[in-house]
Amino acid sequence: MCVEIREDEVIDTIISPRLKVIQKRKGPKFAVDAVLLARFAKVSSGDKVVDLGTGTGVIPLILAYTTGAGRIIGVEIQRELVNMARRSVLLNGFQGRISILEGDVRRVADLLPAGRFDVVTCNPPHRSPETGRMSPNPAIAISRHEILGKLKDFVAAAGYLLKNRGRAVFVHRPDRLADLLELFQSEGITPKKLRFVHPRTDRNAELLLLEGIKRAGEGMIVLPPLFLISGEEGS
Repeated sequence: MCVEIREDEVIDTIISPRLKVIQKRKGPKFAVDAVLLARFAKVSSGDKVVDLGTGTGVIPLILAYTTGAGRIIGVEIQRELVNMARRSVLLNGFQGRISILEGDVRRVADLLPAGRFDVVTCNPPHRSPETGRMSPNPAIAISRHEILGKLKDFVAAAGYLLKNRGRAVFVHRPDRLADLLELFQSEGITPKKLRFVHPRTDRNAELLLLEGIKRAGEGMIVLPPLFLISGEEGS
């Protein structure tokens, strides 16, 4: 199948030369947090999965490539990223398993039914509009800053979508851990697994991975830290 690649776009590989994603030369690019989230998420054969704020569709692509997930839906508000994600799905031949929806997580009920999904993944914008330098590129700014949706909106969408015993899996910054735990609990999602990600053994954590289960009993485990050393994973 011939897939259009525009002059201002490139094809990058993700975790294998066989898995490809279309991205802007000057625009939002996937980073290690998306890859770590996709690897951290427990997805069983036949699971129905939603990825909130999917961007160019990297997380759905990785899950389709590495798991037996049945149906994977990516939700993205930026039309240009939706278009690239849809073409990446075609490029990899996953059109039978992945769907990309254009829509706002704050109005997820307009897009998808409640309580029907086994797993919800999310790599939300990590910064509030008041913190950090905001990119002059609108697409990058929306991807990095909470302009079109705050953390509470993404967690609320996950709570709406998940069936009982379904799993919410988020990646975020360690300084938002307290907020994330509180928001999970407010949506009936019990935090169950937490892992901190450090760039090196002598550096503070820069990311966290959190899994919660809807309507589950109490009890959370903190997994050993993950160290990223010279681009490799170690622990």
